[in-house]
Amino acid sequence: MPTPLGSLREPTLSPPSGREAAATAALFSRECRPSPSQLGALRVMLWVTTAYFFLPFLCLSVLYGLIGRELWRSQGPLRGPAASGREKGHRQTVRVLL
Repeated sequence: MPTPLGSLREPTLSPPSGREAAATAALFSRECRPSPSQLGALRVMLWVTTAYFFLPFLCLSVLYGLIGRELWRSQGPLRGPAASGREKGHRQTVRVLL
């Protein structure tokens, strides 16, 4: 007998058994499993993607560190008409790099 629309009773579902259970298990065991050649391609893609992100990041970090260290060490008096502006620029640059 069909239940009315406002009813809170839900139909009971029974788990599959026998052949139906075997077919379901076989279907899910084949799902989303890459072949060995696809696995190799996925590994290569992972390494290439990682290298193209982390190697530039590492280079930028080292170079920015060297620039910041050089600016930090150049605390000696600057000479010239725009010395105070350059000192202020050096401090701001070091703050940005940090």
